[in-house]
Amino acid sequence: MVINNEYRNGRNVQIIYHGNVTITRKGKKYQFSGDKIEHINGEWYVDGKKFDFDKEQTASEQCIIKIEIQGDAQRIETVSGDVTVHGNVNTIKTSSGDVQCQDAVNINTMNGDVTCKGRPHMVNTMSGDINM
Repeated sequence: MVINNEYRNGRNVQIIYHGNVTITRKGKKYQFSGDKIEHINGEWYVDGKKFDFDKEQTASEQCIIKIEIQGDAQRIETVSGDVTVHGNVNTIKTSSGDVQCQDAVNINTMNGDVTCKGRPHMVNTMSGDINM
């Protein structure tokens, strides 16, 4: 699995190649699997097709997003949402959300708890607990 961050037309786009992603929204788990999974402007696309979580949901409704990755990753960056990596990761950055991983080099969250089984080189959180 390879995770890339790109900027397109002033927007941050996360792309996961050849991987699986599990997202929890409103207590329900959704699992994506594909050659190319994209997170663009709050929308998820699997192999070019938009994933519709709930046709009745309006854009104004607040959702808690949880991203769960099985395996190793280079870089994960989100605006908000909890991130769990069942593997090793080089860099995790989120503005608001809890982070859990096996081992990481750099972890940065503005508002959230960090739990890591290994000993990361650098952990930053402005508001949250750090558990090793």
